[in-house]
Amino acid sequence: MLTKFKRLLLFLVFATMVLVSATMFSQEFTTSVNIPLTSYFARVQVNPYYQLVNLASMAFAEEHLKGTEYEDLPVISRASVIDGGFRGAHNFADVPAGPITEEEMRHLYRYNNTIVALKLNGQQVIDWLEHSAGNFFQIDPNSTEDQTLVDFGFDCHHLDQFWGITYLYDVTQPLGQRVVDAEYEGVPLSEDIYFIVMVDSFRAGGGGGLPHAVPENVVLRWDVDYRTMVFEYLDSLGGIMPELVINWSLKPVETAGRVLFKTGGEWGVPVTEYMEAAAQLNIEPVDHIEYVGTDDVWGLFEIDLARVRTP
Repeated sequence: MLTKFKRLLLFLVFATMVLVSATMFSQEFTTSVNIPLTSYFARVQVNPYYQLVNLASMAFAEEHLKGTEYEDLPVISRASVIDGGFRGAHNFADVPAGPITEEEMRHLYRYNNTIVALKLNGQQVIDWLEHSAGNFFQIDPNSTEDQTLVDFGFDCHHLDQFWGITYLYDVTQPLGQRVVDAEYEGVPLSEDIYFIVMVDSFRAGGGGGLPHAVPENVVLRWDVDYRTMVFEYLDSLGGIMPELVINWSLKPVETAGRVLFKTGGEWGVPVTEYMEAAAQLNIEPVDHIEYVGTDDVWGLFEIDLARVRTP
């Protein structure tokens, strides 16, 4: 039989262990970022944050594909636009420069996915991109009427931004014929080129129904949290975001009328404030985008398709 003293001692030891454990698992890790991270323009052009996700994925692949049968295959990566207004005008990421915690990182990547590698050929990648092109309405360059570019009925989670290849979307063409000039190191994508495509477990499991992103094409899996991978990669850079590289864009075209898209809540005020910072800090191109008014609580912007920057 335990004495009252021993029972009390055991209780105190147990309580201390629980407290220490709780403290360990609630500890908030922090890094920093030198520029604001937003997704206001992620549905119309290359986005710094989603490019960071892809760079983190590529760095992971470089380390973890060594010694596998796939180490000699070219590697590409994709990141889906998580916060792109699909749930409304306030469904955009807007994280200021400065310290950034794991909790704030959840606003940029909220899902508990792990890292997966697919094996696909170039034509299969094009098929995937064509599905993502559903993000855009078809534009008639000869119309003098206002036209809307982004289809907010399209789930932005299915708009995947790829890295490691270059490509253009010709939004004057019907869906299924929009991907042009898709290349890997200057070579057109085709059935003859095979890639390792780094993705998250949701997409690899068929999430979103994108072509060829299915379990049958999975070749490797790692039990590593996708969000942690990105957070640790940013931390390894000392919080200094890599310079933006334009590896995909809309195909430039002159239009007779205005091409418009909406983004951000509060009648576009946070977006215009971000545009000032983006121009000053050279975060991403904004000189071809102009604030023109509001659409309900959204900000309404004109995009000059003739002036978009291309790969």
